[in-house]
Amino acid sequence: LNFSYFMAVGLLGTITGYVLNIFEPTRIGKTLVYSNNSYLLLFGVFLILSIYEIYRATKLSDKY
Repeated sequence: LNFSYFMAVGLLGTITGYVLNIFEPTRIGKTLVYSNNSYLLLFGVFLILSIYEIYRATKLSDKY
């Protein structure tokens, strides 16, 4: 179970990096600053995943 949590964090972290890099960040010194569009896209992706999970949770059976 612990392994699955580490894998989920690793996969979601990688997806987050790819989504944020869709819009080119600006470099200030050694720091990358992402635009509002990058964060809006990222929040949209995770919102869609959350809505899908809520939908799937409502389809679970309570007959156990």
